[in-house]
Parts: sequence; structure tokens; C-alpha cells
Amino acid sequence: MHEAVRATRSVLSPTLRAFVMRRRPLGFGTKQIAAGYRLIQHEGPDQFALMPPKQDFGSFVTDIGWRQPVILVRSDGSHPWDVIDTSTKRQVSITEQQRRSDPSYRDIPVYTAANAWHKLSHRRRQW
Repeated sequence: MHEAVRATRSVLSPTLRAFVMRRRPLGFGTKQIAAGYRLIQHEGPDQFALMPPKQDFGSFVTDIGWRQPVILVRSDGSHPWDVIDTSTKRQVSITEQQRRSDPSYRDIPVYTAANAWHKLSHRRRQW
């Protein structure tokens, strides 16, 4: 019985490795935020993207914050924030002034993408 298990592992192992390589190319990393949203690190320094659930593409981000059920993200310090409600999948844009004054968003901690990367876990989501 043990020989059959070893033989099965040796056959599946290269196949599984090839699948993982296609899903996560060399030089890329993934960390979970919540509700299937992931922060992806690209090969260049300080290059990050937010990947929506079940998608293999996303948007570059420079700043990000989260508190259940909301993810705040923006791609450039001068652009508006995108607010993603992970419970409804609804997305809206707000200004920096709205983010700082609206009680729904003002207390959500915001990080540079690089700092967020260090706070997140590969295995554990935030909620």
C-alpha cells in the first residue's frame, strides 16, 4: 500500500508543481486580505496589485487599508480611493477628503502597499 501511495505522489507531484508555477510565476507573491481579495507583489520593488476573488488580474495599488467588511485602495496618491464592500461586492470611489471625514472610512488604518505587504499573512486572511 505504501508503495502505491509513493508512486501516486511521484506522478502527481510534477503535475501539481506545474499548476502552481502557472498560477504563481517566479518572483511573485500573494497574501490574503479577505473575502478572496489578495495583495500580489510583483518583481519590481514596491509594485503591488489587488486581485479580486477568482480572477488572475488586478489593479496596481500604492495605498491600501481594510476593516471588515471594507477594503480601501488607490493606485496613486493623487487619485480617488476605491472602496470595496466585501460583503456586497459593491465598489465606489471617494476623495481623500471623504475618506478622512466620513465615519465609515476615517478610522480604517491605511498603509502604503509595501507596509501592508509586511502586515499581511500568506496563509491567514484578515476576516
